[in-house]
Amino acid sequence: MALRRAQYAEIREIDQTIQLDSLAMLEEVMRHFYWKARILEGMGTEGDYDAVDRAWAETGKWAKEVAQFRHPKIESIRLGGDPNAPSLPENMTLDELRNSILVDLERLRERGVLGWQI
Repeated sequence: MALRRAQYAEIREIDQTIQLDSLAMLEEVMRHFYWKARILEGMGTEGDYDAVDRAWAETGKWAKEVAQFRHPKIESIRLGGDPNAPSLPENMTLDELRNSILVDLERLRERGVLGWQI
C-alpha cells in the first residue's frame, strides 16, 4: 500500500489539452473497477474476497451508468393522428397540390416565417 501511495505522490506533468468525454470517462471508471476485480480474483486464496465483491459492485454501478448513455430509454409519445393515413387526398391533381402548396407558402410569408417572395 505504501508503494502505491508513493506512485500517486510522484509529480507528473498534466496534459491539459486532453478533451474529456463524459461517456469515455464513465467507461474508464468502469474498466478500472472491472480490472481491479479480475486482478483481485486472480490472487486466489491470497485475495481479499470482500475487496473482490466491492470491486464487482462498483463495476456494476458504473456499468449501469454507461448503459444509460449507450442504450437510452425510448420515451413514449402520443401522435396527433394516424401515422398511416395518407397525407394528401387521393383524388388531388398535381395542379391542386401546387396551388395548395403556394397558399401555404403565402400564409407562412405573411406571418414572417418566410422572408422571400413567391
